[in-house]
Amino acid sequence: MLEAFGHPPKLIFLKIGNVKLAVVERVLIDNQQTIHSFLNDEDKGLLEL
Repeated sequence: MLEAFGHPPKLIFLKIGNVKLAVVERVLIDNQQTIHSFLNDEDKGLLEL
């Protein structure tokens, strides 16, 4: 089933606590290349930032 439909939904886990939206935005922008690589990797399902 995995081969037919790909990995289950991917999860990006932000380990930054309860912060303002600007901090979340900065983490995502700063890790844009890492996120892009993660989304294109069929073998990975979890990314912790």
